[in-house]
Amino acid sequence: MTRTLEATERKQVRMPDIDKVVVVTGASSGIGESTARLLARHGAKVVLGARRKDRLDAAVKEISAAGGKAISVAVDVTKRAEVEALIRAAVDSFGRVDVMVNDAGIMAIAPIEALKVEEWDRMIDVNIKGLLYGEWSHPQPRFRFRDQGVCARRDCLLRHEVRCARID
Repeated sequence: MTRTLEATERKQVRMPDIDKVVVVTGASSGIGESTARLLARHGAKVVLGARRKDRLDAAVKEISAAGGKAISVAVDVTKRAEVEALIRAAVDSFGRVDVMVNDAGIMAIAPIEALKVEEWDRMIDVNIKGLLYGEWSHPQPRFRFRDQGVCARRDCLLRHEVRCARID
């Protein structure tokens, strides 16, 4: 049974103001874009990264019109130099990076039995290398070790949670 909630029954979830600089990959659509918009609405300075620059620019325009602070950077997460440029742009524009949301991802449509190796290679490049490049590209080593920042990864295929951890 479903019913419509009356206005008095709806609970408003309140988020505190977020004074963080957040880089979001995969921000041209879907969860990445929604994440960037939500964080900007609550005070975060957001850096949107994805391949579709026109979609990024449209999102930045809307975020800015609503009073938020945002920039966009075209990035292919399979190219380490482009991910490094994304992080540099964030630091150049906002002075730091507090949170890295690695949301860029794709899912191979063909089953393994179809032997579409190129499709699976692309998925591995985006979903795994993209994650690694995002984590490795931060200019402050402490960020990678959770002393200073937070790394987040949404991965609908593998259902893994990735945390930054000290390696020593």
